[in-house]
Amino acid sequence: MIPRADRGRFAAAAASAMVSFATLSIFSSVGPGFLAGTLQHDSHALAGAITCATFLAGVVTQIALARLAAARLVALGQALAAAGLALLVAALWIERMPIYIAAGLLAGAGCGVLFKGCIATVNALAPEEALAGLFVAAYCGTAIPTVALGLATQTLDAKVALLAFALLMCGVIAGPGRRVRRPVAA
Repeated sequence: MIPRADRGRFAAAAASAMVSFATLSIFSSVGPGFLAGTLQHDSHALAGAITCATFLAGVVTQIALARLAAARLVALGQALAAAGLALLVAALWIERMPIYIAAGLLAGAGCGVLFKGCIATVNALAPEEALAGLFVAAYCGTAIPTVALGLATQTLDAKVALLAFALLMCGVIAGPGRRVRRPVAA
């Protein structure tokens, strides 16, 4: 059971984990459609390579920053994820492949350390009880926002749908996500 005083922090960590997985899911689910449609690159190998590089950036960044405190990981991860989302929107609006690749690398790095920081935060609160809840929130981020974005692109221009998605994710980072950036009291 998460102590009552820590439930807000847990909710903020869960929201941040959801943003992390939702952002990464863009590159693995609707990203190839953006590549083929908006950026006019329909190579499956290219789509796979960009997705792989995005996730690899997250892994490398987690390893490189393993010694940072949870609050610093979260703050850095949120900033990088938001910057990656902004670059992703820019890449599609101005239709530039190098910016799309940079967005993937930046978002991947940010989401990797963000999720690592969320896990560390939740482990400090109540590891046995709360970690499963964090993963449920993260996996909801994989499915719900990504499916919603895919559906939105059926009726809206992909650029507009992605802009709305990015604004929503950045709103979660700026709103409830800011609570998890404070260091956990020992």
